[in-house]
Amino acid sequence: MHPYPTLSIIVPSFNSGRFLEAALTSIVSQSYAPLEVVVQDALSTDCTKEVLARFGPPVVAISERDTGQADALNRGISQSRSDWIGWLNADDLYLPGAFMAVAEVIDRNPGVEFVFGDFNVVNAEGGLVREYRSSPYDWDRLYCRGCYIFSGSLFFKRSLYDEIGPLDEELHVCMDYDFLLRMRERQAQHIQRPLAAFRVHDAAKSSTLGRRARIELDIIARRYRTASRQLQLRKLLWTTYGRVARRAASARNTSLWGRVRGRRTL
Repeated sequence: MHPYPTLSIIVPSFNSGRFLEAALTSIVSQSYAPLEVVVQDALSTDCTKEVLARFGPPVVAISERDTGQADALNRGISQSRSDWIGWLNADDLYLPGAFMAVAEVIDRNPGVEFVFGDFNVVNAEGGLVREYRSSPYDWDRLYCRGCYIFSGSLFFKRSLYDEIGPLDEELHVCMDYDFLLRMRERQAQHIQRPLAAFRVHDAAKSSTLGRRARIELDIIARRYRTASRQLQLRKLLWTTYGRVARRAASARNTSLWGRVRGRRTL
């Protein structure tokens, strides 16, 4: 049997029982080994406990209070043991064959330190809304245009995490964006196929914490203000465009918009 890399999937969870079973099923149905799944649950009060009781190994659940998603992810990673790590929010999904696609890219590129793919957007019922194609990793593009890489389609080496440091626990919405910016000058591979699905629903953080996201984006922009003046100007223009575009988010996250505009490259 081919010695595929060990893989840990971290699932931060808080009152996400409505979607958690689908998320975990999308992980364990990958038929990938060796695999471990760490659900880091912040003492949920909904049906999460009942959902977790339906899953045995490789799913391990840890219930303890945390200070937010970044803290939960760091705690989950510290409990995991694999050489490669992925994270899936409890309301999102992996697509069939995602782990094998990642393993094959790692096998062909021994020096690679993180891998990411494209992603789909689905609605609360899991129906396809739109397909998104991510661009290859480019720090300038990432800094200017924001986080065009979906965290659910991102897989990284534990050694990379150890070297660049844990996720910033002061950030509650944009911790993935800051984490990706710290991967500058690391070897990346883009898989040109969707690996995961981002679920849009009324209770999602992306729908409820818009003001907090804007504050954190400003913090991150100041953190990397050593970028050239030209790059800062480009970022300002993209930030202005992004704030206008977000006003049309409810329209863009519909299947009709996806059919009219087609697959979008980020």
